[in-house]
Amino acid sequence: MSSNGRLLKKIRKVMGMAVVSSSLVACSSQISCADDVSVTFDSSTGILNFSGDGVIDDSWKNYYAPCVVKSVIIDKGITGIGTQAFYDCENLEHIDVPESVTEMGYCAFGWCHSLKKVKFQSCVKTFRQDVFSHCSSLEHIDIPGGVTKIGDSAFEWCTSLTGVTIPSSVEEIGDRAFEGCSSLEHIDVPKSVTRIGSCAFSDSGLISIDIPSSVEWLGCGAFSNCRKLKNVNIYGNIPQIGLGTFELCLKLEKINIPSSVGRIDYEAFQCCKKLREVRFDACDFARKASSKLVIDDLAFRCCDSLKKIVLPFKTEFKAGIRKSFDSSTIVGLPIEVTLLDGRTKRLLTWQ
Repeated sequence: MSSNGRLLKKIRKVMGMAVVSSSLVACSSQISCADDVSVTFDSSTGILNFSGDGVIDDSWKNYYAPCVVKSVIIDKGITGIGTQAFYDCENLEHIDVPESVTEMGYCAFGWCHSLKKVKFQSCVKTFRQDVFSHCSSLEHIDIPGGVTKIGDSAFEWCTSLTGVTIPSSVEEIGDRAFEGCSSLEHIDVPKSVTRIGSCAFSDSGLISIDIPSSVEWLGCGAFSNCRKLKNVNIYGNIPQIGLGTFELCLKLEKINIPSSVGRIDYEAFQCCKKLREVRFDACDFARKASSKLVIDDLAFRCCDSLKKIVLPFKTEFKAGIRKSFDSSTIVGLPIEVTLLDGRTKRLLTWQ
């Protein structure tokens, strides 16, 4: 945020608090903030109560400063939570979302740094972009059944998040959806998910991950810089392991790659310092005799511990085998390369 932006933010807070102090003669007051939506604020408790049968927007902030809100009550009948409706409510700690709510807009609760608990009773279909982004106190979230997509950056940098329940209705996990969730060590990806976006779990605290057979696309950098990630099982029907997918996974030791993978892209496993073994399933490749694998340059760069790699018989090194395994620290150390026909076996040694 620019210095001008920070200044405007401070001015808005000061003006908002002035409005609160001047407008609240009694302990509570009521306004209309959108079509068919009314708001009551109790200054003694910090509770903001919405009622009606419309969509909550951010116009209530013209009357009350976001910083004075500690809790939000949404009555049954409200149908949606609009774009940035509760953005930057820095002292908001708790919210219940009723079953009447079917939509949640962009950044609806973004930057609510004190938000710890969210309870859903709703039929929300999509968690849109940045919906809970930077909610750094949020510890657990049960995504309601019916959600089909977790939007881009939906939980980005929720650094206290330790648990997420993803229902079987979810088909897509968006780009950067859980990026920077440094306390998130485990997550169950349901078999309904077909797509995991770019950087979806990058910089997270994941220790292990199972990618189910339903997954058909794994985005670039999906698990990059997951420095605790040790165990990865890929069961998905993915066509490639893209740019930087597992880059800087410093504790990753071995990985089995399914036969659907036709390409390992640039820097896919770069700087996986403890990666010792890469293996493809021989049975799968036997069933797909025509399968061909392309390994891009620098795909395994600086994998200092790599000693063994088992490849399909038809393997092409896009920029030459030396370039694919380029590493200044691997000079003089052999890598055992086995091709899955069982006949070809050789050691690669850089001098």
